[in-house]
Amino acid sequence: EEGTFSNCSKLHTVHIGQTNLVEIKHYAFYNCGVLSTVDFPLSLTTIGKGAFEKTALTSVIMKENVTTIGDDAFRNCYNLETFISGDNCSSLGAGAFAECVVLKTVDLSDLITEIKDYTFSRCYDLEDVILPAALITIGDYAFEQCWAIRNLSIPVDVNTITTTSFINCYN
Repeated sequence: EEGTFSNCSKLHTVHIGQTNLVEIKHYAFYNCGVLSTVDFPLSLTTIGKGAFEKTALTSVIMKENVTTIGDDAFRNCYNLETFISGDNCSSLGAGAFAECVVLKTVDLSDLITEIKDYTFSRCYDLEDVILPAALITIGDYAFEQCWAIRNLSIPVDVNTITTTSFINCYN
């Protein structure tokens, strides 16, 4: 169900275990403000829209079977510092990490071809960005106000960077 655990204000830890769960539905843990730890099962392939938006996660390391991360999936995770996608992730949704203000480290799968609109918008502490080798498109406001970016490596096959992709990145 969508929103199954949304607004559970006292939920700290989720251990899903080795189930056959393949999808975490839209808004499943939305606004679980103290949720800081999630153990994802190996069977998981999809994280739905807003599934972990407004949680207290500090680090997210995807299992190898995760292929899709929905729009706004981790938006407004104010404590999130590290995200590692796993080698098979091929789709990051728009705004997936927007306003994760302390996000510093991002390791993306080489299968990702598009950084969609607002994906890393307002990730103020994001410093080193190594974009996936297969990347073709960087969308509108994808890295808006990422003030700490100091090193950026853009792959040779990128053919679309919009006028707002890196707007207000002062460094």
